Amino acid sequence: MTTGTEPPAPAKTATVDVVVPVFNEERSLPGCLRVLDEFLTTSFPFRSTITVVDNASTDGTLDVARSLVADHERVRVVHLDRKGRGLALREAWSASDADVVVYMDVDLSTGLEALLPLVAPLVNGHSDLSIGSRLAPGARTVRGPRREFISRAYNQLIRLMHGARFTDAQCGFKAARTDVVRPLLEHVQDDSWFFDTELLLLAEHNGLRIHEVPVDWVEDTDSRVDVIGTAWDDVRGLLRMARAKASGRARVAGLPRRPEPRATHPDAVLGRREGDLAWQLLLHAGRKISPTSALGLPARKGHLMAARNRWRTGALVAICLLAGLLYVWEIGGGQLGNTYYSAAVRSMTESFSNFLFGSFDPYGVITVDKPPMALWPQVISVLVFGFHGWSLLLPQVIEGVAAVFLLHRTVRLWAGENVALLAALIFALTPVTVVINRDNNPDTLLVLLLVAAAYAVTRSVQAPSARRRTTWLLWCAFFVGCGFLTKMLQAWIVVPAVALAFLVGTTGPLKRRILDLLGAGGVLVASSFWWVALHDWWPGSTPYVGGSADGSAWDLIVGYNGFGRIFGGDQGGGMVIGTPNGETKSGSFGGDPGLLRMFNELVGGQISWLLPLALFVLLVVSVAGVRAMRRTAAGDPAGRAGWFLWGGWLLITALVFSFAKGIMHPYYTTAMAPAVAAICAAGVAVLWRWYRASDAWALLPAGIAITAAWAFVLVSRDTSWYGWCRWAVVVVAGAAVVALIVGRFSVVRRTAIGRPALAVAVAAFLLTPGVWSVAAATVNPNGNTPAAGPAIAPGPPPTGPAPVVQPGPGRRTPGGPGGPGLVIIGGGSGETKLTDEQRRILEYAERNGDGAEIALAVNGASGAVAPFIMETDSTVIGMGGFGGQDDVPSTDQLQRWVNDDTLRYILSAAPGQQTQPMPSNGARAAVQQKRQAWIEQHSTVVAPAAYGSKPPAASAGRPTVLGGAPDTLYRCGEQ
Repeated sequence: MTTGTEPPAPAKTATVDVVVPVFNEERSLPGCLRVLDEFLTTSFPFRSTITVVDNASTDGTLDVARSLVADHERVRVVHLDRKGRGLALREAWSASDADVVVYMDVDLSTGLEALLPLVAPLVNGHSDLSIGSRLAPGARTVRGPRREFISRAYNQLIRLMHGARFTDAQCGFKAARTDVVRPLLEHVQDDSWFFDTELLLLAEHNGLRIHEVPVDWVEDTDSRVDVIGTAWDDVRGLLRMARAKASGRARVAGLPRRPEPRATHPDAVLGRREGDLAWQLLLHAGRKISPTSALGLPARKGHLMAARNRWRTGALVAICLLAGLLYVWEIGGGQLGNTYYSAAVRSMTESFSNFLFGSFDPYGVITVDKPPMALWPQVISVLVFGFHGWSLLLPQVIEGVAAVFLLHRTVRLWAGENVALLAALIFALTPVTVVINRDNNPDTLLVLLLVAAAYAVTRSVQAPSARRRTTWLLWCAFFVGCGFLTKMLQAWIVVPAVALAFLVGTTGPLKRRILDLLGAGGVLVASSFWWVALHDWWPGSTPYVGGSADGSAWDLIVGYNGFGRIFGGDQGGGMVIGTPNGETKSGSFGGDPGLLRMFNELVGGQISWLLPLALFVLLVVSVAGVRAMRRTAAGDPAGRAGWFLWGGWLLITALVFSFAKGIMHPYYTTAMAPAVAAICAAGVAVLWRWYRASDAWALLPAGIAITAAWAFVLVSRDTSWYGWCRWAVVVVAGAAVVALIVGRFSVVRRTAIGRPALAVAVAAFLLTPGVWSVAAATVNPNGNTPAAGPAIAPGPPPTGPAPVVQPGPGRRTPGGPGGPGLVIIGGGSGETKLTDEQRRILEYAERNGDGAEIALAVNGASGAVAPFIMETDSTVIGMGGFGGQDDVPSTDQLQRWVNDDTLRYILSAAPGQQTQPMPSNGARAAVQQKRQAWIEQHSTVVAPAAYGSKPPAASAGRPTVLGGAPDTLYRCGEQ
């Protein structure tokens, strides 16, 4: 029994309407109609008409078309006042009374001999739609490499995003049964070049049959298609279609439904359907009787193996679900993550150029201070689901869970299933990992890519052939290069560890290993710098690269995001601390540089819970390795490679972060979490083996004691924050240590006591970081700030009168009894809502801007600009980038904008009001002051009463502004 209407019986005589859309084609239209009319008369067996649809041509196309009607009786002309190929097909196909409607380009690029194979399956009722394909087997094309690449890439994207089975969506040679296409047209929204793709996706989604015909196709170099703009519109259309499918809006009622397949032979014997067989196997897998007995394995052994595998699979699923729950819990509940990046994501949805280069503002003036790779998944999510907090953070959750899963698969290759499960659990419960995966900073994607690189190099050292070893190493380099395009040189910190692991872990000739590393170096450079080269060599205009001194991506690499992070330079520590007399001094987000930075009050609670255990494990494993080398004992190269990989990753990253004099946020340490997890998990396994079978049995209780002692110290720093954990850790870890000691000397079998004691010890390891991680997801005391645990201000709080420093869009952390004393400069996690006054200012600027392209320019840190971008559709730009100190727009650019009426209004500080720069930022401070001086000299202050606000206080004695929200509106070009 079927639903809907049945396909019609094959028509004895069918009518076909060939639709040819045209726009400014007065030169090519006569030849097209002559050739097409002759072919339909002499070589086509069905009654046919030709409908020329004029798409608002501005030349003589319409007059030429009408004059040709007299010479060709089958031709009719339709005129439309709006452009759009999709619109032309929609109007012509909807109005046609033919049985089959056809679309054909006016340039006749497709060979007409394919027209009958295109139409015949529709006439006899076999298919519902029919398309020509330049990519199907047997097709022959003549076109340039650029069009060939774009076509193949676009169709691959359709298959990747929608699982489409057709091969060529955009070929201008299509046909459909009229009774089928009319209901579809009511649901097709696009009126331009995406029309074809949307129609086909709707048809396939609703179960219609699409027939493909391989065609001969010759490119017309006179094509007027804007390939880049069309490609961007097509990508947005694909995302819209994905949204429609997910919501159920892509279901079309009234379409013909085909009956279920039936055997034609009356005496056919039908076998069991493949789906039914799969279902029976699935049921069988859950039975207590082992299915492995069919393979000749002993029933009990097979049952135990299957049960063990099910337990391990279930444990991994549970760990991933736990991680996902921690990362996704109440995301988007009023949060927009780091508003600097959130505003950029909103701007990147406005145009392909903004998307490609990571523009912070919708006008494309300046990029964010990182490459845009981490933001691309967020942009796609926003295009699919709309701009919300949860749509911004959902990609982070997915990437975080993927990193947990991939770490398990990597460690499993190196140290086995049980160690891999423990590593995944440690990683999932690391506090800094939880908080950063609930935020939209680029570190989440960076960690995923670095774990992917670790997986690839692990596969490389274990590869059975030289070719596969090289292939996996190249993949490793590619993933690190993608990490570079996520957070630049931080991704390269692990490169020495990866190279060393490959050298010591493979057994091939040294020359081949070196050549492999050189090849991987080439892939690393190419995958790291293609975006840099694209930006700096782009033939058109590109946004100024935020954070750079000259607007180039290369300067950002070696400066602000490179050596500036290590040596400091003019960055300072990244924040400003207010003093009682209103002066400021620089501070560091991560505390003072030094060997113990990873253990201080700012960083320790984020990453260092198991860091002493990891260092202890590396020490004892290194000593054991040296002793084995002195005895010339045979070793396991792949196992040795794992220790070099994870140990080198941890030590190099920790040292770089510890001694970095530039900006060093505590959440950067999430890059250490995979290495800490892998080393601790493998170390527990090693110490357990030594406990059972060597004289070094005391190392396991010692490692437990060290870990518990450090957890006690960390929690004791602020006992108001789950202070009970310190005593719980001491009790649980103490019980485990005592049990292990008793078990060692007991007459009872050692593992009978040792195994439960080891499980208790692992629980002690994870108790405090687990509590902090759960609290980070459920309590979240720091709001949008990616930090776990209680809010802590570094150093003693200021005493005396409260400082006059204004935090503006930054974050002020509690400073203890002396009151607030820490101000973080820059955009960061600033305000997410516009004030009523800001809305009035923007409305006034738009109302009186004389149609200026830029509605408002805000001269302040990005945190002051972000709400305008996130909450409105107006073209609002920021001046000076993240901290308001980049030389963009320059005063010369401002003057050009004013001269050509691109800009009319600027929101900035009041005349005479000081703008305090970040310490040690001389050159950039001068840029900021120069821009403010230009504004005051070339603009007029708008009276607050004009937009319905009260006048601000007199500038004399007004507090210093540190990246704060400007509050004075200027009209440019009037003085």
